[in-house]
Amino acid sequence: MNCLRNTVTILLTGFLSICSLNSQVFLQLERPNIPQSKKFVAGDILEYQVSQYPGVWKKHIIVDLKADAQIIVLDDQFFHTSDFSYLRFWHPGVVKLGDGILKFSAGWYLFGGIATAAAPNYTMSKREIIIGASSTAIGLLLRTLFKKSKLRLGNKHRLRVMDTRMSPGKGF
Repeated sequence: MNCLRNTVTILLTGFLSICSLNSQVFLQLERPNIPQSKKFVAGDILEYQVSQYPGVWKKHIIVDLKADAQIIVLDDQFFHTSDFSYLRFWHPGVVKLGDGILKFSAGWYLFGGIATAAAPNYTMSKREIIIGASSTAIGLLLRTLFKKSKLRLGNKHRLRVMDTRMSPGKGF
């Protein structure tokens, strides 16, 4: 009985691992001699510029990746990895930080205004106004300047479609 349970467990584990091999095709953004890389899979959103249309940003979902031809299939078109000139990345953490600083500033002015209205002998000092204004400026700068970054592809950065599946045609 125990032997049958082990056999079923091994077969089920093998079947599930074979079914998950499809997800091992990905687009890799890499830098030479740097082991860390950013990976994109089918279903991810890619914001890019192609060398044919400089200055025009496009945003599409990756539908499929063809490793043997280094082709990226998007919603309505396909490109070779060498066709891309820029990629753009959004930084939601920076936007959240900027929003938090702006909320702090709004709260600072709100409570200062309530205190000024409620207590006749209290007025906001220049120092308190400067703290609120500087936090507003920092929050707005974070949201506008650092919410996105663009990366030029070329000598330092390149795209590659990687296929790490084990199949009979790949030396298995």
